[in-house]
Amino acid sequence: MVATLLMLGVVGTVGFAVGKRAQPQIRKSQPVTPLKLKPSTAVPMDLRQYLPKKQFSGVAALYRNGKRVATLAQGQATTQALNTPATMFEIDSVQKSLTAGLVMHEAMQGKLHLHDKLHQYFPQIPGSETITIRQLLDMDSGLSVHGSFMNREYVDDQTTVDRLITKLRYSSAMNGQGYYQAANYVVLVGILMKVTGQSYQTLVENQYIKPLHLAHTRFAYDRDVAGVAQGHYWGKHGVTDATIANTTHAQQHQELGTGQLMMSIDDLYTVESALLSGRLVGGRNASALLFAPGSLSTYGGGMYQNGPYRSANGFGYGFECFLRITQSGRDAVIVMSNCSVPKAVNEVASDKIAQAWLTH
Repeated sequence: MVATLLMLGVVGTVGFAVGKRAQPQIRKSQPVTPLKLKPSTAVPMDLRQYLPKKQFSGVAALYRNGKRVATLAQGQATTQALNTPATMFEIDSVQKSLTAGLVMHEAMQGKLHLHDKLHQYFPQIPGSETITIRQLLDMDSGLSVHGSFMNREYVDDQTTVDRLITKLRYSSAMNGQGYYQAANYVVLVGILMKVTGQSYQTLVENQYIKPLHLAHTRFAYDRDVAGVAQGHYWGKHGVTDATIANTTHAQQHQELGTGQLMMSIDDLYTVESALLSGRLVGGRNASALLFAPGSLSTYGGGMYQNGPYRSANGFGYGFECFLRITQSGRDAVIVMSNCSVPKAVNEVASDKIAQAWLTH
């Protein structure tokens, strides 16, 4: 039973961006946008061996000792612009590691504790007397969503949290077991808003965007779309006839803390490196505590803790994002795509690159 549940990447019937493989359905009614391919950029380690031009539209990069040392850019961000290292892609569920970092920051400030029971913040949630903040971070709380909480109209973040809470179900048998449910992180955002009195966007701006001088980071619902890629789904002939992935601002708002951010490849590396080094969460010991394997799936603090490096995956709305980074945050592989490819082609390629780059 546990093994079956661990394979789930979707939250009930909710349209969350996800961190496990879940291929979106193509909307045949959407217009087709031809994607022209830009010649690959030559790199010391030939990324074209792993991400061939017929299957990849996006940007991939290798980092060594805190610096980007190799880059591959292919395809078009939009019909008017090519993909470049400055292009912003939706990072989907990779964002959960940033949400976890915000939680750890407040823990270091003494505003909450990882062993706090959920009952202290939301006593109306079933099972809240036994669930801890740590379990929410590690997705082994036993919570799941019954039906969809998303609404066609967005009101505000608190309403989003309140709607989610009414849809939560608790399984005592799954408490302590790894069960991928993005709802855990929406609840964490609700806790953050309670203890800080600030919105999630304000927290992201004050803890990440401003101090790290992130020039190519936006919320997906931001009206400023300059430099932002358009997501696509794989077409009949691959990338060249990919189908546009349309999302509403209401959807983007309600991916609260779980899949709202558009980032360039360097901005994403800057944040993740700073989190793992401890610069943003109170030191290396705090980082090691946050990003420790919590559940049977090794998921902890928004990342999978596997072998010599840590990883995070994002899928949704025509985008894919794969982060593979060492525990020090110094070396990394990042692959960001604006065309969702079937059969996990980009994910498999990312793992192969990571094996070659991060384990030798």
